Amino acid sequence: MQLKSLLIRSLSGLVYVAVILLGILWGPMVLGAILLIFSVLALVEIKNLFPVEMQDSSIVPVVGTGISVLLYLYSLKYLPASYLSIVFALLFLLFVKEIFRKKPEDVLQQVAVQVFAIVYIVFPLGMVNYFFYSGSHPDIPGKSILFAFFAFIWINDSFAYLTGTLIGKHKLAAQISPKKTIEGSIGGLLFTLLAGYLFSLFFQDLDLFRWLVFAFLVVVLGTLGDLFESMLKRNAGRKDSGNLMPGHGGILDRLDSVLMTAPFIYLFLQLI
Repeated sequence: MQLKSLLIRSLSGLVYVAVILLGILWGPMVLGAILLIFSVLALVEIKNLFPVEMQDSSIVPVVGTGISVLLYLYSLKYLPASYLSIVFALLFLLFVKEIFRKKPEDVLQQVAVQVFAIVYIVFPLGMVNYFFYSGSHPDIPGKSILFAFFAFIWINDSFAYLTGTLIGKHKLAAQISPKKTIEGSIGGLLFTLLAGYLFSLFFQDLDLFRWLVFAFLVVVLGTLGDLFESMLKRNAGRKDSGNLMPGHGGILDRLDSVLMTAPFIYLFLQLI
């Protein structure tokens, strides 16, 4: 039974990786559309992690989808920057909706949870498509930075799991994620830094030092993102955010590292 579960998990993960890689190869239009779909699916899933009395909040996926579409069109340069003000108008729909709700006494909690869901999911995924323009030629879509971003996340996840399974003894954050170990995290870091070194040999978008800083940031922030989503699930009393991906849980469970990492990596790439 364990072998069957491992096979299902591996196949499910391979499909996810293949979808992302094909999106990168085909360019901003395709990858942006994939990330937009992921945003919508994750917005539907995150309601499972809301307090029970808020899980019928159907406006969150609607508003989130609208903002995702705007960010997608802007990333493709189909939308002038001035039109991004619509993003804030859509966010204010969450406030307006509260006026017509039957139980307005918990208005602050309702709005806070709904805005959090959109900020947590939509904006980070909306930023990822801009990594195409963070290479040596900002006006020409490039694939190396974006490929490295996802590769570092996957390498860290894989080798942290393998190292932790083989030699892990000391818990990293036992109260949040009992399976994560300090040894696993170190293993993930070392292999990801090695990947950063290899990227510096084949891609000239960054020098060796910046590739290593890039890899280090992805490891630290990706681990924090994983722990944060685990904390959300533990707080909601759930093992997974959904069941869309057999063996992994929901799409949100696969995106947790991306969501925490993307805004900081975007800032890092802009600063350098």
